[in-house]
Amino acid sequence: MQPVANKTPVFILQHAKERLHPKGTAKLAQLCLSQAELIIGKEFKDTLTRIQRDYAPILLWPEENAGSAIPSATEANRREGNERNDNLTRTKPSALIAIDGTWKKAAKIYHTHAELHTLPKLNLQGHENQYHHRKSPSAEHLSTLEAIYFGLRELSHNDIPYHQTLNGLLDAQQRMIEHWHKNLELHTP
Repeated sequence: MQPVANKTPVFILQHAKERLHPKGTAKLAQLCLSQAELIIGKEFKDTLTRIQRDYAPILLWPEENAGSAIPSATEANRREGNERNDNLTRTKPSALIAIDGTWKKAAKIYHTHAELHTLPKLNLQGHENQYHHRKSPSAEHLSTLEAIYFGLRELSHNDIPYHQTLNGLLDAQQRMIEHWHKNLELHTP
């Protein structure tokens, strides 16, 4: 598959133990996107500092009070009391940050990194999980790849040709699922 030329860079913070899970979608997302970085570990302070230096990051996180519309850099700065930095921040391009791991491990990464708490969060409620191969608290809790897909669509608003290009992400996830089922059938007596 040719990588999708995503307009917004994606940074995936993956819990160290998650990389060993055969049904994870973070690696697939990295392979399917032209601008994606997979960072594996438990401590991401230096990575977050680097991302915030170069970008105006938006966190994909299922928080009840997260907005469906992303605040502008100016609004985010005013909320944080950084009005003097408006011109500096406004020139930074957006980037998406996704946390990858079991729900418990992802929550631990979020709660142990105060830098993540101050980021604008993208609310992806209303999208149903099509990836039923791992446990999730509800049908609205998405796989990492699905969250990235819907996040990129949300940021691109009504760019229909781009949305069609992004569909390649879900197609890749579906092919991966079909591959697992096929292998399971071959190895089941």
